[in-house]
Amino acid sequence: MESSITSGTKRQRIHRAIFLFGLGLFAVSYIFLMHVNIYAVLILFLNWISEGGFKAKLNVIKQQRMLWLFLSLYLVHVIGIFYSSNLTGGFLHLERKLGLLVLPLVLGTTRPLKKEQFHLLLMLFVSSIFAALVLCYAYAVYSHFWLHIPDPLSVDRFHSILGVHRTFFGLSIAFSATILMWFIREKVIATIRQRFMIGSLILFFLVSLVLLASRMPLLSMVVIIVFMTFISLSRVIRRKSALTAILFVAIIGAGFVQVSDNSSVDRLSNYKETSRQEMWMAAVELIPEAMPFGFGLGDVDAERARKYLENGLYTVYNLNHNFHNQYLETILQLGIPGILILLANLTIVFLIAIRKKKYLAAYFIVFVGLGFVTESMFQTQKGVMFYAFFNSLLCFNYLLIDNETNKPVAG
Repeated sequence: MESSITSGTKRQRIHRAIFLFGLGLFAVSYIFLMHVNIYAVLILFLNWISEGGFKAKLNVIKQQRMLWLFLSLYLVHVIGIFYSSNLTGGFLHLERKLGLLVLPLVLGTTRPLKKEQFHLLLMLFVSSIFAALVLCYAYAVYSHFWLHIPDPLSVDRFHSILGVHRTFFGLSIAFSATILMWFIREKVIATIRQRFMIGSLILFFLVSLVLLASRMPLLSMVVIIVFMTFISLSRVIRRKSALTAILFVAIIGAGFVQVSDNSSVDRLSNYKETSRQEMWMAAVELIPEAMPFGFGLGDVDAERARKYLENGLYTVYNLNHNFHNQYLETILQLGIPGILILLANLTIVFLIAIRKKKYLAAYFIVFVGLGFVTESMFQTQKGVMFYAFFNSLLCFNYLLIDNETNKPVAG
């Protein structure tokens, strides 16, 4: 009997170690290697299957309303297959969005991380983004002095070494800066020396974000900092301490002053994507045809192409661009049920986070909610993974966790 208990405990420790490894691998590989990122999710899922305990997991699924909310976002896509004439295209969409099913299921039914482990995982992600930026700057220096490429910090060249979309890189930088600000506010970073180092790193991220010139992550960052300042000022009135508010305002001000004479700021103000507005207009024109349940998961691509040709958008047709707006994409694919479920996923998490003062989860929703305006994030695996991983991580290891016991609460 004793050996059986020991064996069970050892097996549990092994599965826990694999779970933690999978999370860490995801965090450090997200911005660099998408195929490694997918392997990390595969490791998490296979470990979840092999550890068993399905009766207990099923009980969690039955009781956890938030998990059902997250899973419904994938299930409504599955339903969208049944009225699609293009089943091949529909199944390709389902495969790309599989993270919306797997990551909430695994993270929502697995014992939550300890607070220290949660903080470490966030810091691993921040460190990977820092390493990516260092690589970008190093490549810029190399390009300028050895390859004699002019203006290596231009909008298009700055992050070219990574081979990632500017918006996703910008979201990752902005979210990393926000995590560090949250660390300071929640006193995760204790000593003055540590706070100075973190403050310098935040400034580095913000300057890099301006250089990257991705408009929506920049706008999201401004919204977050205004939000943080408002929260801090409300605490100032009670505590008579303006330190936190001054820090946030100074950081963003210094970041913009530091790069005020950089040409990327001019590019940012003058940068125009007229085709994006035209793509949105094409999508809006399709909405009456798609009501009430959308075209179906597999048919929206053909309808999009048809409308591009009708409107004379030959460039975006030839490049096979999506609508660059997840809200429009969802309503055309899945109609009113799909858009309502998507909005419920964003709104409910945000409101619970505000009510519980678990602001990091609210900040994340701001990032993705605004990101959905200019990018069809669920049309790419990188966008799906970013949302599904951090949304599940923050909800089941932070938002729905009792601060005193570090145990899950009903949600």
